[in-house]
Amino acid sequence: MKLLAATALLGTLLMLFSRFFDGLGARHRLDLDGLATLEVPTSFHLDEGPEQQLPVARRLLRRPYVDFKAAPDRLTYYLPAHEQQTFGGEVVPVVLRITLYADDAPLPDAPDKSYFDHLVAEDFYHDGQHRPVYDRLAKVAEHLYYTAEPETIVGWFSKKERPMHHFVLTDAANHARLYLSAREDELTRDQAEKVLRDVQRSLRRDPAALTRYFAHAGRVVQQREAVEQANVEVNLRQFNQQLAAAGLPPLQPVARYAPGRYVDVGPYFYGINSLQEIFFAAYLGSAPLPLPKLPPYFSNNNGQGHYLPSFQQRAIWQRGVPAGHELLVRSSVSEPLWYPPEEVGRFQLPDLLRETAATVTQVQRTPGFVPATTHVPVRWELSPANEEEPTELGTAADYRDFRRMFGPVTGPRFQLSYLGLRTPEGQPAEAVFTLEIFPDGSPRYRRLTADAQYLAVDAARGGTLALAVLGRRYRARIEPPAQGHLTVEPE
Repeated sequence: MKLLAATALLGTLLMLFSRFFDGLGARHRLDLDGLATLEVPTSFHLDEGPEQQLPVARRLLRRPYVDFKAAPDRLTYYLPAHEQQTFGGEVVPVVLRITLYADDAPLPDAPDKSYFDHLVAEDFYHDGQHRPVYDRLAKVAEHLYYTAEPETIVGWFSKKERPMHHFVLTDAANHARLYLSAREDELTRDQAEKVLRDVQRSLRRDPAALTRYFAHAGRVVQQREAVEQANVEVNLRQFNQQLAAAGLPPLQPVARYAPGRYVDVGPYFYGINSLQEIFFAAYLGSAPLPLPKLPPYFSNNNGQGHYLPSFQQRAIWQRGVPAGHELLVRSSVSEPLWYPPEEVGRFQLPDLLRETAATVTQVQRTPGFVPATTHVPVRWELSPANEEEPTELGTAADYRDFRRMFGPVTGPRFQLSYLGLRTPEGQPAEAVFTLEIFPDGSPRYRRLTADAQYLAVDAARGGTLALAVLGRRYRARIEPPAQGHLTVEPE
């Protein structure tokens, strides 16, 4: 028995060794459901799942029904390599994506917005969530686009900074697009480009099989999109009727995967998030509570778990909170608006208002409690920027991409964060920023400071802001959000 156990353990170790340390010279042929074939290094494999166990014909028929983000004119296969478990979670340092297009689908040479929207919709291994990275892709050869981005790898005992290579190659002959992401310690830039081109040369598609698949998928997706759009209209209309009955401004529709539009009125903050869910939060007030055990930017969700509000939401809520106080918020979220009305209908505004009032009564007994301030209705269109990036003084940077960090790595630093467009009732739209100062140089895991400065310029014209940072004065030139650049210089 012990011999069998030892043999099994040895076999497992050999398999892991082969999986994680095999060379990129060995190759094998992959069949993409009979739609195409290609040769890839042995470390690349199809993502494992229940669907892969089905016969190919059945899987292709089922796919557009069970994949609620399926597209009618393109299909992406994800081939990960060398998955790793680190202290920070799962890491996939190399991922190859093969997108097959229908014959009548447009395929421009340069990566277009619809392509990245497709990746965002798929959300495979969190890929596609940092669209600004893809906006920086630059043409480096015929049909080939490239960018290198810094990547922080959280290990068991340390953190490491490594560049991540991103290549996009358009294959007009096969009506396909290939996308390779590879971390520098796995593949150098030259190695990654060679792998990508070798795979592209081996790609063979079956035109008849693809025609059959897209004809079937197109019908299914169009029918589903029609049903979902009807659900969105019904559910949004019903919730807006509840808002009107409560004397609150209605919600405006928002495109799927857009950052979201919100209303900030009285003690309430509500809107439609990027998943087309209705997010509703109520300011309960604030109190001098001890630091929470949870990481910053988390808030309770009616005792049912925790949601991670965006930095922008937390910054908006924090206004008016006394120094040393903890903001008390009650929040909830609906099912996506494209769900059937009987599902979304469980999310009832009268219930939220009644529960909020009961909670306010409870927290008013908290020592040092301060009620939330009220104000006129303000509409917000939030920015998707949610990560900071170091930026040099005097360098124009797109503030729509990241929260911009200025100053030396080890010394005092300050951060300008674009929250989004703010439109108070009856006033023109403003582009709003926060200025946060970090004397220790690091904003990581630091809560949004109660004394953060809120700065605004005219959204149509842009403007100039004067900044005072630890005795030093700077001037920030801000272009309108349509151009989206800021330049910070010392005075």
